[in-house]
Amino acid sequence: MNKVINYVKDKWFYIVAFCFPLIVLTTHSAIADTWVTGGGSFLRGDTSFWTVPFYHELWDIVHQGESLIYGWDMSGGYDVWLHILNCAMSPFTVLILISPRTWIINWVHIMMFIHCAGAAVTMTYFFYNTKHNTLQKNKKLVSLFLGLAFALSNAMINF
Repeated sequence: MNKVINYVKDKWFYIVAFCFPLIVLTTHSAIADTWVTGGGSFLRGDTSFWTVPFYHELWDIVHQGESLIYGWDMSGGYDVWLHILNCAMSPFTVLILISPRTWIINWVHIMMFIHCAGAAVTMTYFFYNTKHNTLQKNKKLVSLFLGLAFALSNAMINF
């Protein structure tokens, strides 16, 4: 038990970096009455115009036993396997494929929440461990704020 407590005391800023974006996104969802608390969607851009339709198409291909080589149902024809390698190599893809088709949009929302939280942790780790960060005082706090600034930036939120 002491090991866990010491670990949490030492790595608290990574835990905050993961949880804070989830809290911000959930709060935003509650205020805007979107996915978590309402019936709308906060997905924009490529995520709503390409990712969600691709996962619907992939779900149909797998469940109907069609070819994973080439498909004609999107974009005037496309290389399915190349899209899987570039965009769908994720554990969430397996969850999408074993879930009902109506749950695809929910999984994409969950992926975006975890993507934002993971970006905060990754950038916090980067800023904390980079050789250019020579701070002796408040190194964890500065790294945390920089990681959160990246994860909650307009570019990430719009993505």
